[in-house]
Amino acid sequence: MNIKSCNARVRLLVKKAICKYAHKTKVVVIGLCYGLSLSTPVLAEDIEIYANSSKVDPSIQPNVLFLLDTSLSMGIPADDVEAPYDATKDYSDASVFPTTISACFDKDKLYRMGGDVKKKAEAFCDGVNNPINGIVPFSQFFCDDAQLIDQNTGAGTQTEASNSTGYYIGKVGRYRSGGGVADSKRWWNTNKTASASLVVDCQADRGVHGFLAGDAAIYTSKIAGLSGNARWTSDVSKAYDWSSIGTSQHSTGNYLNYLIVTKVNASYRIQVIRNAMMAFVDSASNINLGFMPFSRNTINGGRSEGGMVEVAVDDIKITRDDIKARLQVYGTRHNYNDTSIDKGHNNLIFGTPSSRQYYEALRYFKGDAPVYGATAKAPSLTASSGCSLSPLVPSTGLCADDPDGTGPLKTATDTVSFPSVADSMQGANYKSPIVNECQKNFVVILTDGAAYADPIDPGQLTEMGITDIGCTDDANCVNKSCKNSCLPKFAEAGAIL
Repeated sequence: MNIKSCNARVRLLVKKAICKYAHKTKVVVIGLCYGLSLSTPVLAEDIEIYANSSKVDPSIQPNVLFLLDTSLSMGIPADDVEAPYDATKDYSDASVFPTTISACFDKDKLYRMGGDVKKKAEAFCDGVNNPINGIVPFSQFFCDDAQLIDQNTGAGTQTEASNSTGYYIGKVGRYRSGGGVADSKRWWNTNKTASASLVVDCQADRGVHGFLAGDAAIYTSKIAGLSGNARWTSDVSKAYDWSSIGTSQHSTGNYLNYLIVTKVNASYRIQVIRNAMMAFVDSASNINLGFMPFSRNTINGGRSEGGMVEVAVDDIKITRDDIKARLQVYGTRHNYNDTSIDKGHNNLIFGTPSSRQYYEALRYFKGDAPVYGATAKAPSLTASSGCSLSPLVPSTGLCADDPDGTGPLKTATDTVSFPSVADSMQGANYKSPIVNECQKNFVVILTDGAAYADPIDPGQLTEMGITDIGCTDDANCVNKSCKNSCLPKFAEAGAIL
């Protein structure tokens, strides 16, 4: 088995049981780490879904149950999946980088902005405000330490260096020639007026680089009334010492366009996971597959409670479309910060009750009565589903509470009762998907972090044959992170069902 660690947050919790005595259930807990991409071959190979035991009838397919973390934090942008800045690309080219906000910065200029540059760049191009403090054409920028543009020759059009990082943070200033300017402020912050005679340099070049590479004049001068390359000197006594000017950030126009494009087109954690799962579901075969998210009914001030079987484990040829329909519920909305759409943003919910969710999964595999799955609620779908804002019934393609499509639109925070589906039930109990004592069974948990608001009662552990109930010491983790998650204990119980 080859599950790779991701910042120590990818954990494989597996305890093998001897096939002759019990079923074998494996648990894979995958941490998202701000951007996880799974390819179908990796998922299939890593958890050995397709490996058959010699003691199992080849016609009996392995059972796989996906447990998806649908907590609110999964709606945070997965920044690590964004492509790094590439100065050779033109991020203002809408045909290559489509965006809802036009990239509006000039590629041959530098812009001085402080604070959250990404938000300010987006606000500027969206016409909200003008946060730009200074503008510098490449042809007037002589800070060699920045390594942002090709070597400035002092004439002609300059271009951004191919290895440019896109921005420079340091003491950067423009020369001011007026006699009324104090020597201590001879070089001062760049401004929005870029005159043809403007030259800009930086403190880091002091004593290293002047107007041109190889010049003996390697100090910016503090003398008034100078022009051309005379604004640099070889006389250290006439050098400007840069002590009065503060640090600032100057970014190339192309880099600011990149920030706009990648912000608008960024993926979110739930989208990364959902897309990986969709790819797997589309291409997998010869397995039985089911799906369980967190329930949207809430306890303890709005925290999620456990989970339910939304798609019963069955041949993937039967469950494929149902699972894809349910996956589409999550991550369909793009703007994580737009709380006017839905308090869960991407149909997500407060809390990460991973232990409770897995506890419910164990009850399903054992054929016990549902607990959290008995009273579960599901989030809404967006209007694009054809169901206004109510859940879709995958088997019929109709809306759960408005089958003829004539009912009023529901509010974005409405939920609909969605207990564990009938296909997962047999009377009052779950119908276990296990049909052979040596059948392979897998629970795959996809999450971005530790349990939160996930208290476990000691009785839930002893019920599963667990005598060490120390993980319940943190029973007050109702509204906070759970220091002692019971998930590992439940994983051990799952290995000896």
